[in-house]
Amino acid sequence: GIRYEDIDTQQKRYNDIDRSSSYINAENSTSETLLALGATYQLNDQWGLLAGVHQGFAPASAGAENVDPEESTNYEAGVRFAEENLFVEAIYFFSDYENSVQYCTVANPCGTQDFGSISQGKAEIEGLEFLLNYDFAGRAAYSIPFTFTYTYTDTEITSSSDEGDILKGDSLLDIPENQWAASIGYVAASGWDTYLNASYTDETCINYSCDRAGVDDRFLTTNDLLVFDLSASYPLNPKTRVYAKVDNLLDDQEIISRKPYGARANKPRTVYFGLQVSF
Repeated sequence: GIRYEDIDTQQKRYNDIDRSSSYINAENSTSETLLALGATYQLNDQWGLLAGVHQGFAPASAGAENVDPEESTNYEAGVRFAEENLFVEAIYFFSDYENSVQYCTVANPCGTQDFGSISQGKAEIEGLEFLLNYDFAGRAAYSIPFTFTYTYTDTEITSSSDEGDILKGDSLLDIPENQWAASIGYVAASGWDTYLNASYTDETCINYSCDRAGVDDRFLTTNDLLVFDLSASYPLNPKTRVYAKVDNLLDDQEIISRKPYGARANKPRTVYFGLQVSF
């Protein structure tokens, strides 16, 4: 595949809430042609292989000065297995960033900078994705679907920044090393269903120095988080369904962000009731 992008961005910031005068006016223009190649090969009825190479790109924001666009080359290779009520997929991925970019906003500042972009320099991301789908009910009239997904991600800055605040060997920010999600449900022949979901997110660095030797990282990382959700729905007729859902069933509270300017917890237990109508 071939993709061409031509992006113009503009930024204007005002001195007052009436927006009578502005103190920042910036713009940025970027164009890029990207190539991609992907292939699959079916070994037999159950086993298949996949591989791909893709160029990645992300423009610097309008307020960025002397920051090159983010450019990367992304590789993946994997295997798939499918048989009756079982599907399994495992994929290895590797991304080589010629230049990685962090976007700076009020909600996610780059240190004290809350606009524009900063260059993180050369970086590498590699990891493994795993997916499993299985129906415990087999060929029964009802269904007991089970899904499990897992992602392992390792990140590393491969060259120090010119300013010296980002060092070779540092980790990229806000990327958890381990993530997984699991879901098991029951779907009756009459159409009503219920699902129990669990999701886990590892702790993440919010500062480049959090993994450096001798650094006190107590306030430089988030907490890991395991959350359970429960949902159910019932069809009133072919086009109408009522549902109920409880997010964060056990009301577990952890620090999932320390930006901007302080610790923030995840959503508390939340209950929904609703009516869904299809036309």
